[in-house]
Amino acid sequence: MDLAGNTGYAKDVNRLRIDATRPQIVGLQAQPDLARKGAKVSIEFQASKPLADKPSVTVNGKEARFAARFGDAYSYTYAVANDDLDGPATIRVAGRDAAGNPAAVHDKTALRIDTAAPIFSSLAVLPARAKAGGQAMVTFRASEPLAARPLVKVNGRDAAFWFSHRGEYYYGFTVEAQDANGLASIEIQGADASGNQSAAKADNLLAIDTQPPLFTNVAIEAIEPGESPAAIARK
Repeated sequence: MDLAGNTGYAKDVNRLRIDATRPQIVGLQAQPDLARKGAKVSIEFQASKPLADKPSVTVNGKEARFAARFGDAYSYTYAVANDDLDGPATIRVAGRDAAGNPAAVHDKTALRIDTAAPIFSSLAVLPARAKAGGQAMVTFRASEPLAARPLVKVNGRDAAFWFSHRGEYYYGFTVEAQDANGLASIEIQGADASGNQSAAKADNLLAIDTQPPLFTNVAIEAIEPGESPAAIARK
């Protein structure tokens, strides 16, 4: 009412909207999910509602780099650092929506870091001595699953893969006439599923003998009729 007694009213067309619903971070995944030092990892996730700004993403406490946004889907990249420890990585995502409601996720399952190279052990050769044309079997064990069959060389030549079973590998090698006499050099090279390279070498497991025996100091003696071999030997 004004001073003259006129009455009136006001209408607020802008109503207050209260948003107390926290956004959720869902679908978090890392590609690849097993990575070695120096590898580039893509981290992707989805927000359940629009966020006010790009969320913060860290891996083992180190910041991941923003790569792209498609609606409420986000993509970040992370390069595995030298000080990242072997095992599950901790990925943290934190952000807020337009009303200030926080969004956060703490994950230890999406990414595993592999810093350990495979170990080749129990290297053996059967038989331990082979002649030209003979075949030797090279066996060894790998400490973890490999990305592919390891490369095995004997004196610089490829050995043939035979089969593998539960981390044990079997290769065959045929000795050729041009192989040098003496102890052979055996080399193994391979990588695990995340690309960590490893190698092993042995120089004392296989002896190659390509030379026939050589008879020396051969003498011919005349034998008298009725003379015994013992008598000949005493001459």
